[in-house]
Amino acid sequence: MNRFEKQKLVINDILTDDDLELVTELNSWVKKFSTTSGRNIGFQLHNRFKQQDLFIGFDPEETIQSLVISMKRKYPDTDDDTEILEKCKECLVAIATSDGIIRSESSLLNHEEVLKWKECYFKAQHHNSLLDYFNALLKQNDPSAEGKQVIVNTFSNINTDVESCLSNKFSCQVDKLSTFKSEAQFRNRIKHFWLESDKQILIFQCDMTTDNIECIKLAKFVIGQLHGKYLRKRQNNNKINETPIKHACIILHIHHEQETPFVSFNFMCEWEQITIETLQVQDKPLSSLLEKSMADIINTTYPFEDILKQELLWCLSCMKYPRSQKSLDHIKYVHTYIHI
Repeated sequence: MNRFEKQKLVINDILTDDDLELVTELNSWVKKFSTTSGRNIGFQLHNRFKQQDLFIGFDPEETIQSLVISMKRKYPDTDDDTEILEKCKECLVAIATSDGIIRSESSLLNHEEVLKWKECYFKAQHHNSLLDYFNALLKQNDPSAEGKQVIVNTFSNINTDVESCLSNKFSCQVDKLSTFKSEAQFRNRIKHFWLESDKQILIFQCDMTTDNIECIKLAKFVIGQLHGKYLRKRQNNNKINETPIKHACIILHIHHEQETPFVSFNFMCEWEQITIETLQVQDKPLSSLLEKSMADIINTTYPFEDILKQELLWCLSCMKYPRSQKSLDHIKYVHTYIHI
């Protein structure tokens, strides 16, 4: 035997035959969900969507496989594979993009099922804003709870004021991963939250274009490690009712045009995952524009006057004029007209 022989173990190697059937069925569902049927002319011209365009961080080698294992571990007494399948689909929908969910109406998936998951996404899963999500996530008051660990995918800028997004409703320790110069400094900051601070939520913001992927994974590991130490301290001191419940959140700031490798966390990490495209509370959330005609939206939800005020100055700034007195006179006229 060659003592230097190497063996590679992948998630598929630990799946049972029953698990593999679920994986096959979920793979088929994901493919249908993310493939446009071509009924729409616009989609026929841009029918190049991938599974990763719909499900943020989707990894064909790990995502579904780890999800099946996680759901079976979470619901050990459930013998009904149909129920496990639905739970898996619900988790996948949670990491989907809003435009992907809307686009799915032209997908190969059964139309009734598309409507079901569309309603789940916009009405049950709280994707409108970070405040909307946290209000739903942390509403429980069970003193024996262990606290939530959440990974949030977003297209909001890395400089977004998270505490402002939460309307200062929750006490938070907010840091950017890029500000730390060493692992020791990072560990001390996390330890401060779990063992010394009275803050309720630990939030780390990570820029997917600048922060090292391995550093992000290390951050998640360290947070989980110290969270476990905090829970053991609560139990050993027999002061569960007196010690506050604390939560951890990693926000992954993604760029729409990003082509660099995306860090994917499989579902066996025990962290809840969700995509909230815009962290701030929106005056007109996308969910309020659905199921309405263009005329209804302009007459009620989003008046044309508001659109004009918002977009007109930007449109004019994009116009280029030749260098002449006539152009200058025209610009002065337009400027005067707008202010009137």
